[in-house]
Amino acid sequence: MKKELSTASAFTAELSHRLSAIYQSPAQERIHYLEGRLVELMEELKSLKTKNKHLNFEVDKRDNLISKCRNDLIRAYETSMQTRADMLELLQNLHDSDLDLDTQETKTVEE
Repeated sequence: MKKELSTASAFTAELSHRLSAIYQSPAQERIHYLEGRLVELMEELKSLKTKNKHLNFEVDKRDNLISKCRNDLIRAYETSMQTRADMLELLQNLHDSDLDLDTQETKTVEE
């Protein structure tokens, strides 16, 4: 029984020594560092995605404003051009009217 206890104790000590060597090895330290770095990068990525969603929302909002302003500007140009066309037509009618009056006055004077 003592021999079994001694063998079990030696086995436990050897196992403990090997596990300790594995967990304290440079490779294990590197794994621990990389796990920590992975967690940090995942948190940064999550933060960037949240920020990106916010920025995309702001970009979409500004795109909508630009689109609305562009449409308003086009309508304003169209209205302005129509007003100018109407004014030119009125001026042409006034000019034609003046010519008709001048022609009538000339005929009246000649008679």
